[in-house]
Amino acid sequence: MEKASGRGKVYSFTVLTKDKSIVAYVKLDEGPIMLTSIVDTDPEKIGIGSEVTVTFQPTEDGTLVPLFRGA
Repeated sequence: MEKASGRGKVYSFTVLTKDKSIVAYVKLDEGPIMLTSIVDTDPEKIGIGSEVTVTFQPTEDGTLVPLFRGA
């Protein structure tokens, strides 16, 4: 098992106009692609190939969800 670095690049994305949230596919440096949200980042500064790093946000039950932010 390989430990993930928490870094990746935006593979594809969309900005939801209602609340300016960013939904993206991120290709991790290790190879897998995951569907996620990009947070704490200006939508105008995100594009295909933008570098991102993982951050974790707790849900109501305390489970941590991996999200990404611009690097």
